[in-house]
Amino acid sequence: MTSGPFPANTTQNNIKPVPGEYEARIVDVETIQDVRCGQHIADIYKIHYDIEEGDFKGFVVKDNGVFRYKEKDGFMYEPKRNWGYARFCELLRLPKGSKTTPPPAVNKNKVNGYIVRIDLSYKTFVNELGTQVSYPIAKLIKLLSEVPF
Repeated sequence: MTSGPFPANTTQNNIKPVPGEYEARIVDVETIQDVRCGQHIADIYKIHYDIEEGDFKGFVVKDNGVFRYKEKDGFMYEPKRNWGYARFCELLRLPKGSKTTPPPAVNKNKVNGYIVRIDLSYKTFVNELGTQVSYPIAKLIKLLSEVPF
């Protein structure tokens, strides 16, 4: 579960962290399984980062989603589509598979607690009611330290 005084991507008290880089801790991994992407199928991992510094310490922000395409009967599988997931695994020093082997799933218990650097920005769109919606998203930049044991 997420930590910090603010829920993930909160609008509580209209808190809006300033876009930029922050030190953060991975506190949760939300997994959405078997998402159809055309003729492919993928799991999507939304990493929750708890900001560890500055005025926004304790603010939890989600990653926009890291796709892990996988082999499954009835769906196409192209290993090269996992380039973003491979980069994510490389940054966190996780196994990333090979050109012929699908990458393994993220082990939530392994990455929770990692200290990382994120880039916080905002995703903005107009919803079906014509209202502009904006929410923070995070992108992993680098691993600063793994969980100390």
